[in-house]
Amino acid sequence: MELYWTPPGGRKELVPTEALFPPATVLTGPVVLPAQPAAPQQPPAPVAVPGVQTPGVPQPVVATIGDMAPLRIIGSTGSGPGQFQNPRGVAVDRQGNIYVADTGNKRVQKLNSQGEFLAEWRGGAEPFVEPAGVAIAPNGDIYVLEPEKDGAHRFSADGPYIGKVGDGLGLYRPRGLTIDAAGVLSFANTGGNNVVRTAADGRLLASIGKAGEKNGELKQPT
Repeated sequence: MELYWTPPGGRKELVPTEALFPPATVLTGPVVLPAQPAAPQQPPAPVAVPGVQTPGVPQPVVATIGDMAPLRIIGSTGSGPGQFQNPRGVAVDRQGNIYVADTGNKRVQKLNSQGEFLAEWRGGAEPFVEPAGVAIAPNGDIYVLEPEKDGAHRFSADGPYIGKVGDGLGLYRPRGLTIDAAGVLSFANTGGNNVVRTAADGRLLASIGKAGEKNGELKQPT
């Protein structure tokens, strides 16, 4: 057995035998062998994830669940009650009523859960230009997203116009809108490459993200 050491500021060198066993020393007893290093731990075996190809791991066999079929088809092409032209958004209220951003007809329609026409909105203070989305607040208020107007029109649950949300928020052609359980609005600010969160009355609460391609950065979110 050889033993090496490195003195402070020096080079690694062999420790001479006389430094290990002085001349007067007599070795007795069993010879103790140096401890063997622990075996390296093996990394966990890769796990197959459906839809994700992992080298050396076969994809799991997934049984088919049959053809998907709609429960109900609502509406048809046209401009009459319950008909649509290029609809771009849909929302459902707590009573199951359906609201459709009927973009091509420049209106929002309200239907019951069976698809029967109930009401429509064609504008607030002025006619809609491009109603591209609709969202329903917890209190039933209706928000109609208008990219061309850089914001959303707000209506009460029973129909009357309340006002516009979005002025002074830096919105530019937003094309996505959602409302959480607290009534906070989140605009996908497409032209601004961020998400703008506001209170129900339009007060700015937060601006999230910026233009870019890294994590947390956005490019024309919708």
